[in-house]
Amino acid sequence: MNAPRPHATHERVDHPRNAAVQKHDAPTAPQGVSSPAYLDGESMKYLFPLLGFGLGLTACTTEPGDESLDTAGDTAMEATVSLANDVMPAIQASCGGCHNHTSSANAAAVANGAFFSTPEDLLALVGTEIVAGDADASQIVAVFAQEQAVGAGPTLMPPPGTGVPVLSAAALDAVKTWINEGAQDN
Repeated sequence: MNAPRPHATHERVDHPRNAAVQKHDAPTAPQGVSSPAYLDGESMKYLFPLLGFGLGLTACTTEPGDESLDTAGDTAMEATVSLANDVMPAIQASCGGCHNHTSSANAAAVANGAFFSTPEDLLALVGTEIVAGDADASQIVAVFAQEQAVGAGPTLMPPPGTGVPVLSAAALDAVKTWINEGAQDN
């Protein structure tokens, strides 16, 4: 039969493995064992509130697939629309014939600086005609939607009767989404 554990005194002694061990006035746990049975009343006073807090945190989880409380990636929203792949091709198809750096029909583009040959041309309008993060406040959206006339005339873009196609609803939605996502160089 095992001998009962001795009650410790308040002195420090060297452990046989050269690790200092503090002895208490209560039975001590075997080396390497941490058990609530060996915690004194003062330690228990803090243990239960911590356990309750931990259990409360585990209750604040979401179900798999519930992204309503998902904060991962909040600091950098991932764009769903690409300037190079979605926005520029649509704008160039409708506006690029006149609003480029080489066309003989680009007098209006030269006069107001509205070139749409490269992504850089469109990005140059951020802060003036494009309000990053707010498509509704961006003048270029009203122009593309033919809700606002521009130029010396002023005239709608593209000018009626020229045969140049207006932006499709899908292309206009892509422009709005790109602007609302921060008008990124992507």
